[in-house]
Amino acid sequence: MKTRAPLLLLATLLCLLGASPALAAGAIRVQVSPNVLLADSISTATVTANVIGTNGRPARDGTEVRFYTTAGTITPVAFTSSGVARATLTSSGIPQAANVSVSVGIDQSLVSVPMVSKLVEANVGGRVLKITGKYVAFSEDRHFIQADQDVQVNFRGVEVQANSVQVDLNLDRLIALGKVQIASGDKTLVGERLWMDLKSFEAYMVAVGTKQWFSAYGLTELPERPKNINATFDLVDLTDSKLIWVSKQANYVIGERVQIQGGRAYVGGIKSVRMPFHEANLRSGFGGDQQYVGFGSDGINVDLPLYLAMSPNASTALHLGYGSKNGGIGSFTRERGLRVDLVQKYGFAGANEGEASLTNLASPDRIGLAWNHVQKLNDKTRLVTNLQFPEHRDFYGHLNLTSGLPVGTVQMAFAASKPHFADSIAKTISLAFETKPKPLAGNKVSISGETTFFRRDAQQVRAFTGVGGSNRGLKLALADSQYQTAGIKVRPASVNLARGLTLDSSASLRGVAGSTNSGFGPAFDAQLRKQLPRSGNLSLGLNYNHLTTINDFFPNQGKLNSTLNLVYPVTKRLQLVAMGSMALDAPSRHSVLQASYKMGESWRFDFLHTMVQFGKIGEQDYQFGIARDLGGRELAVYWSAREHRFIIEFGAARF
Repeated sequence: MKTRAPLLLLATLLCLLGASPALAAGAIRVQVSPNVLLADSISTATVTANVIGTNGRPARDGTEVRFYTTAGTITPVAFTSSGVARATLTSSGIPQAANVSVSVGIDQSLVSVPMVSKLVEANVGGRVLKITGKYVAFSEDRHFIQADQDVQVNFRGVEVQANSVQVDLNLDRLIALGKVQIASGDKTLVGERLWMDLKSFEAYMVAVGTKQWFSAYGLTELPERPKNINATFDLVDLTDSKLIWVSKQANYVIGERVQIQGGRAYVGGIKSVRMPFHEANLRSGFGGDQQYVGFGSDGINVDLPLYLAMSPNASTALHLGYGSKNGGIGSFTRERGLRVDLVQKYGFAGANEGEASLTNLASPDRIGLAWNHVQKLNDKTRLVTNLQFPEHRDFYGHLNLTSGLPVGTVQMAFAASKPHFADSIAKTISLAFETKPKPLAGNKVSISGETTFFRRDAQQVRAFTGVGGSNRGLKLALADSQYQTAGIKVRPASVNLARGLTLDSSASLRGVAGSTNSGFGPAFDAQLRKQLPRSGNLSLGLNYNHLTTINDFFPNQGKLNSTLNLVYPVTKRLQLVAMGSMALDAPSRHSVLQASYKMGESWRFDFLHTMVQFGKIGEQDYQFGIARDLGGRELAVYWSAREHRFIIEFGAARF
């Protein structure tokens, strides 16, 4: 009786499907290089958007692509060549995560770019945890590893043996039960229960008549119990996991990914396929890898990586996509046709890492090559290399060097590009330097000096006007551009206004010469952050730049901009996610609002509203959906106001 109403609603929606639907929206795949920026107001990254049309082929040359960000500044508009458009993202002066939105019409894709106070310092030697046993299970939806019988764990030179081990990947904590033995070098401890924090490497052992806190480094006893740590030995029941991989070995790269070799998948408890290699990306989210197999009124949907080789520091996969859902937000985003990419990833985040890919192998006339590499030269110096050959007819190359010197931080960037329709290579060079912040007034405020130089060659672009029915955009020549800036920056310390309410801010006074906005004027950036119940968070931002430099010929971005980011589990059933930006002095804004409500254990209602406006052009869409969980699989019906139609889907996510 409890499910009769949703079933009747689902049946009604199915009856309304009617005739064959129109083609779904295209797809936008976004990459950022480098994918982490210093929050210094001068560091830059290249945002690359690969735009696929509704026919499954790259968008026509000259398609307008708009870029928005909730932190820092970004080139507002770029035009495609071989389906690719690029923008420059400049960091904020406040550490935060920038949500970058890329839109073509109402279709949007989102990616998150962390802006940090200093470059990540990673201990590569201690990043991989190896666990073996007669039974090793990885719950992909719960993010737990459970191992039983003759279990052995190796991590940071420490070996743990036990009858049973459970690793919580959400909190990076390990629990071992049974005959527990932990060894480091020539020292060994034996007990019945072990609790360990994988980040701090602090551990707690319980044996008959004894309890001991110690550091796993050398198994050195701690003089007292660590504060704010509560060691419990309660294991989490994983029997209700939607997707479990069972094998005899797993590798866990801390905070990044889990690798399984020779694993069998169990979907909703039902035995499924066995894969020679499988990797789960724990950093998924905006821009993260997605896995999906399903079918519906729009046809078959496949987005599945088939791993050919795997080790803790590298993996090679054949990414298969057909009607892929990966490449935008909402349920109507599709990449038509077959897509096959060969992707090799190597290294570790925060150290030396990279990715090389051969794209569009299913279409010989569209095969492309891309390579992105991050080289950590030392703890304070990073070199990023990015090469792209879209459809083997365009060229783009980018070098980005960021280094922390005793006197400050310097960044140098060099880029070169040649679209297939251009007569010559266009080069761009930028230099930036900020002095080391000097604390004043008892560390309540810091002050630094900054200077930048930017030079861009004259270049050619295509801008599609839609006039005359031509599929080729109008060829335009953009004049060369050069500017230089100098100024001072003031950063007050974070202010705690109330419990869980924090204000961060920075202000600059700079002079600009050479651009269309030459002169002298202020800039500021402020962010108000509020911690909400149930691990939710809200941030409101306001930034002003009197002399914008990144935007010479598209004035719609505005000088005064506000931003919003919200993640709030209102109840156990209702969750809200919202983000957006709005220029207060220009017609430019975008927003995304998602709401999800669980009705009982199996039913879920989804709502999505998207909106973009740039100048006089603006669009919005409402999407509604109802979904029914069927043992790890899902049956869903969605409706789009813009598409004026329903779709039905049945599939398994994260598989």
